[in-house]
Amino acid sequence: MGVTHLVTMSDGKILTLEDENSQELVGSAYELTTSGWGGTITFLLGMRDDRYRGLTILEQQETRGIGDVLLDGLETLIQDISIMDLDAVQSAIDAYILQETLSVTFANVTRNAMVNVIDVARTDYLARRSSNV
Repeated sequence: MGVTHLVTMSDGKILTLEDENSQELVGSAYELTTSGWGGTITFLLGMRDDRYRGLTILEQQETRGIGDVLLDGLETLIQDISIMDLDAVQSAIDAYILQETLSVTFANVTRNAMVNVIDVARTDYLARRSSNV
């Protein structure tokens, strides 16, 4: 059984799960907000065992057929990618943009916003994990 903690940071909220005995970080779920082409994007990002475990869009106003398609794809695109490899996240998103023939100009605004805030969460997760080891 683990111990959970809810932490608030400037970019959102974090729910952390720690091993009850060792107090080591087991996983985290981040509620994050960023600005895309069409407005605010709010989503949950889960990390465990140094991998992205899930991404769920909670709210968004991205352009129909472009940004919303990219966000829908993100929910499965980054699952199981190592959090150590931000380039793999970017490459997966870029490949999806081309596969779906999305407008690169518009989709990249959403892509960059999401990658930047994913990197913030990733950096925080790695710092928390390091401080618990």
